[in-house]
Amino acid sequence: MKFALAPLAALVAAMFVNASPVAVISQGPTGLTKILTPNHSFKWEVGTVQTVSWIWDRDPSSPDYTADRRAAIWLSKNGEVQYDHLLAGPFSKWYAPESHGSQTVTVPDVRPGLYSITLEGFNATKSQEFLIFRNSRH
Repeated sequence: MKFALAPLAALVAAMFVNASPVAVISQGPTGLTKILTPNHSFKWEVGTVQTVSWIWDRDPSSPDYTADRRAAIWLSKNGEVQYDHLLAGPFSKWYAPESHGSQTVTVPDVRPGLYSITLEGFNATKSQEFLIFRNSRH
């Protein structure tokens, strides 16, 4: 009896990626990108300065391994990039072979609710959703 292991392996991998409390993983042509912060436990107040951080596990076999690529950070809502809310960029995303990066951003004046961050470079990696709120004193 033959078993189809590929669908089972894909299901198990999806369970681990979706269960991850700190990172959303995106495979691009030069490696894996994981956004570390913000994640589902974060609450950002409108107008404050916050930090987006990521790790990029480079694939040294990629022809673009040593290329300096530009990246940008966008605010996303309901899985869609809000192109009127560029938070940072363009900037150099690739700092070192084990690229740990971060960028400070100012939280834009948007409606309170759940948002995510999209880090665009070779691939578009989204963070987990997090809350943006407005201080009631303003």
